[in-house]
Amino acid sequence: MNKMKKKAFTLIELLVVIAILAILILIAVPRYNNSRVKADKTAHSANVRVLEVAGLRYLTEEKVETDMDITEELVNKKYIKEMPKLPKSIKGTNYKVEIKNGDIIVTPAVEKDD
Repeated sequence: MNKMKKKAFTLIELLVVIAILAILILIAVPRYNNSRVKADKTAHSANVRVLEVAGLRYLTEEKVETDMDITEELVNKKYIKEMPKLPKSIKGTNYKVEIKNGDIIVTPAVEKDD
């Protein structure tokens, strides 16, 4: 009577494979998170530059001489098509664009609780 041997992985082999996969995951996840944060920072910088340029155009064309919040005016007067959204890793709800002492100040705005 011929006995056929079943070919299967041993418990040790399975544990080694699981350990290797765990190590790869431990290396990959932080790198992915770092890449995401870096991408958010780059997007935020680009958004700020766009809003600063739109604010400067508004300041020049509207001949503004007082300090004011121009966030809504930039969209209403078509200096930008729509307000860019804050990247997820930046704290705040949206951008706030203000004119202060002739400078354009762009900051993440935080909603205040009433």
